[in-house]
Amino acid sequence: MIIENPYSSTHYLVKYWSIQASIIDTDRSMKGDYYKKPTQYWFINRKPSQNMILEAQVWNERKEIGHTNPGAERSLISKEYANRFIREFII
Repeated sequence: MIIENPYSSTHYLVKYWSIQASIIDTDRSMKGDYYKKPTQYWFINRKPSQNMILEAQVWNERKEIGHTNPGAERSLISKEYANRFIREFII
């Protein structure tokens, strides 16, 4: 199981759960996402792979979180970021 949540030291998974995050991505835009927001991932019953991706990086236009509607839009992950994350850490 892989759990994804915004990174924060006051988050309930950090404060009340004994498992530390396996990966903390401080800038998702460096891997092709729209936002530069920190995100943490927990890998339960497996370790993340450390695959090296040797290809040109896809750069999406960076969006500002303050200029989005609250709700689902700012929680979406770009397809480029999701593809790269799966190939780098899961496969």
